[in-house]
Amino acid sequence: MKALVLDEYGLKYKVNAPTPKMGAEDVLVRVEAVGICGTDIAIIKHTLEAPLPIIPGHEIAGIIEKVGAAVPSDIGALVGKRVTMEINTRICGTCFYCKSGMPTQCINRKALGIDINGGMAEFVTIHHSLIHLVPPKLTPEEATLIEPLAAALQTFEMMPIQDGDRSVVLIGDGKLALLILGVLVAFKKGFGESPFRGEIMMVGHHESKLEIARMLGADMTLNSSVLPERKLLKKVFAFTGEQGADVTIEATGNPRALNQAILITRARGNIGLKSTHGVSVPFNLTLAVVKELTLYTSRCGPFEKAIRLIQEIQEPFLKHLISGVYPLSKGKEAFKDLEYRRDALKYVLKP
Repeated sequence: MKALVLDEYGLKYKVNAPTPKMGAEDVLVRVEAVGICGTDIAIIKHTLEAPLPIIPGHEIAGIIEKVGAAVPSDIGALVGKRVTMEINTRICGTCFYCKSGMPTQCINRKALGIDINGGMAEFVTIHHSLIHLVPPKLTPEEATLIEPLAAALQTFEMMPIQDGDRSVVLIGDGKLALLILGVLVAFKKGFGESPFRGEIMMVGHHESKLEIARMLGADMTLNSSVLPERKLLKKVFAFTGEQGADVTIEATGNPRALNQAILITRARGNIGLKSTHGVSVPFNLTLAVVKELTLYTSRCGPFEKAIRLIQEIQEPFLKHLISGVYPLSKGKEAFKDLEYRRDALKYVLKP
C-alpha cells in the first residue's frame, strides 16, 4: 500500500509499504483523509520521540472495508460506512488505570501514529471498540477534526468551568485553540451541563486566524504580533476587570507561552495546558505558587460527546479550520508548507 513513513533519514512516501495485518477483533479501514497534527510535526522534527520507522497520523476518517471474525455484529454492520477512530489502542483492561475507568492512561496502551503505525496510509487497522460512526453531514476532511475536537472537550472534562468563572483567555490561535473556542461558544449556547456564560478572549499573532475566532464567537481578540507585551497585558487585565482571567488555556505549541498564562491568570485561577511540542518548558514557578494557581493538563477526549456537539450546533464550524488538502504523495511537501505558512490551520492528506 501507499504510505508516508518516517525513519531515521526523514519522511518518505512509499508505494510498497505492507498492508496492516488484522486481528480477530480488528477492523480494516480504507483511509479517506488524515489530518496533520502538531504532534505529527513534533515527531517529524524529532522533538517528540517515536519508534522508527513509523507511519504517522491519528486524525483519521475512512471507510470500513472488512472486520475480523470476533468483531460484534453492530460494528460488522458498519462495513462500507464512514468512521473515525480513537487513538489509544492495545488497552489491556487489567491494569490499575483500566480498572479505575481511565483506559486512555493504560500502562500498556499504544497511541496510533505515535507509538505504532497510524493513518498516513491507504489502510489502517484498529480494535473495533475504538470505532465511531461519522455524522452524515461531515465530509471526510471535516471528520478528521473529530479527534482534536474530543481533545478540546477534554480540557473541560479535566478542568470543569465553575459557576463564578466569567472570563476565559485562550492563548494561541491555531486549530486546537479554535476548537476549544468552539466548545466554549457551544457551552454559552447551552450545550452540555456547563454553567459558563462568560466572555472569551483569544490572544494570537495571525490576523487571519483571529478573524476566524471572531466569526466563531470570540468576544475579543488581541494580535500579539503588533502589541508590545506591556500593552497586551494591560488589555487582558482590562478585559478581565483588572483581576486577571478566571481561566487561561495555553494552546500555542510554544514552550514560552506558559509564563504568559501565569502572568494573566488571577490569583487562585485555573490554567489548562494543551501543548504537546515535546520540549522542556522553563516557567516562573515562584509566581505560580504565590498566586496559588492550579494547572490542569489533558489529552484525548470523549468522541461521543464531540460527535453530539457537531450534531447539535446549527453552524458546522469545522469547515472553517481546513486550510489545505494534499494527496498523500505530496505529504512531505505539506509538512514543509505548514512550517512556513503562517496563516495555515489544518492540512489534510488524502490517500
